[in-house]
Amino acid sequence: MSRFLTGLFAALALLISGVPAAAQSIGYSPNTLPLSGSCGVVTVSTPCLDLSQTWNNAGAPFTGLKLNVTDTASAVGSLLMDLQVDGVSKFRVGKGGGLISSAGVYHYLGGLSSTAITTPSDGSVRISNSAGTNIFDLTASGSGLATLSGGLTAAGGITSTSGDFTAPSGGQLIFANRGVMSSPADATFRLRNNAGTITTDITLSGASGVGGSTATFGGSIVSGGNVQAVSAGGFSWLGGKGGITQATDGVYTFANNAGSNSVALTVGASNLLSLNGGLTLVGQLTPGGISPAATGTSISIGNAGFLQFGSGSGGAARGFLDAPSDGSFRLHNGGDTNSVTLTVGASNLLTLNGGLTIGGTFLGAGNVRAGAGSYFYFNGGSQIGSPADGNVLLQNSGGSTFGLLQFGGTTSSFPALKRVTNTVQARLADDSGFATIVAAKFTLGSGTIIASPSNGITQLTNAAETDFTRLILGTNDTSGIAIKKNGTSFSFVLGDDTGDAAITSSKVTTSATDFLHNTSAALANGAAAQVATMTNGPTAGNPTKWIAINDNGTTRYIPAW
Repeated sequence: MSRFLTGLFAALALLISGVPAAAQSIGYSPNTLPLSGSCGVVTVSTPCLDLSQTWNNAGAPFTGLKLNVTDTASAVGSLLMDLQVDGVSKFRVGKGGGLISSAGVYHYLGGLSSTAITTPSDGSVRISNSAGTNIFDLTASGSGLATLSGGLTAAGGITSTSGDFTAPSGGQLIFANRGVMSSPADATFRLRNNAGTITTDITLSGASGVGGSTATFGGSIVSGGNVQAVSAGGFSWLGGKGGITQATDGVYTFANNAGSNSVALTVGASNLLSLNGGLTLVGQLTPGGISPAATGTSISIGNAGFLQFGSGSGGAARGFLDAPSDGSFRLHNGGDTNSVTLTVGASNLLTLNGGLTIGGTFLGAGNVRAGAGSYFYFNGGSQIGSPADGNVLLQNSGGSTFGLLQFGGTTSSFPALKRVTNTVQARLADDSGFATIVAAKFTLGSGTIIASPSNGITQLTNAAETDFTRLILGTNDTSGIAIKKNGTSFSFVLGDDTGDAAITSSKVTTSATDFLHNTSAALANGAAAQVATMTNGPTAGNPTKWIAINDNGTTRYIPAW
């Protein structure tokens, strides 16, 4: 210490030696303390103490100025340093290391003050900019409570080890452009997004203490984690709409607001969810996309239970589904006056004991069967039935007649079959005219076959296609005529083949050279007792040709010139 003071005094002596005599009023003699004096009146900057030293050892911790006080006994207000202006303290260093400034603490940048820390009143600390336009006060009050005069922005977390954070009425917490929290009324907390366009309120009510109060949310709750209620608590809906409680592990009770109606859901073994009452669905029930074959889970209903669907007018149910026996499922209307049963039988066949109306498309990977005597109906259209094995019946919706069976379309560009009383016609699909039928053969009901072995040729045969009897023109009696095949020849007979038919023709051309005409019965003899003469021959002389006819085996001749 003595060495420091000796050096300090020596430096001061050197400084004083360069000061005019009038200003050299510091009394000093070597090894004499204390040091006191005046640097006099100056008109230019002349520091009373202006020291310099060079530090040149990176491994040595240096100290520029040092005062070591042995505090054997001193007052509380004892100072290590006291800087004054006009006799008034401006900056002091207490013996405990505290800094005391009459005007606050300033942080200087480039010669200009930028941030100030002051104490405007007892227990208050003020942080402000150099202009004093932005001010933040921190005031200590009773019970260790610190009050902030403005908002608080924290780049990191704010932690209180024992006290509370209290915001004034109308104050709010702002989370770095992420949202705002405020308290518009007692026990109400308001959360909103940064833009202020989305707001929800959380209001506390009920008895005091943990677990005795209720939190009411003004909007929906979307949680990325768990939403938990205390052991004796639950979740309820505003407006007296009921709630959910959990009395025991795995049991969830749903009740109306009065608690007079309730139902319990129990999570049991094998992840089975049990319901102790009925279940009414206003919408759809989707079990999370569960595939029983893959996960082994299912939705189970008691043997006497059922599924009830929705409510119609007046609260009436719209339908029920139950299972009266193994593999059977019964559908009921809301009033339970009509029902139909679906039964899963052998070969994975699903049997329906009533009619089935399909509003859209029906796709089946297997067979679709209708019961004996039942039909497939088209809504407002025709029906298809099968009155006997191998028979298919097409009828109108009333089952009294049938119109067209159309192929490919409904215009004249497509064909159709039309029923006309007890006949079938080939018609155009729009029924505007007859359609063409193309076939290799037509087999008639009697067995006769009509074929066309080549273009322009029509062939008539019996069913065996070995012979043919007759082609009737007209009726099958004596009023009609027929062309009858006799071996390699044909004849004209009556329609019922009871006699020969007459032939009327302007000319008859034959190709035989032996007989002009053959008869199957002897011609009648027209001979009489007269003497025949011939004086009017076409030419003079004998006939140039005698034409033979076969008179049932007798050859007779007709003269010809």
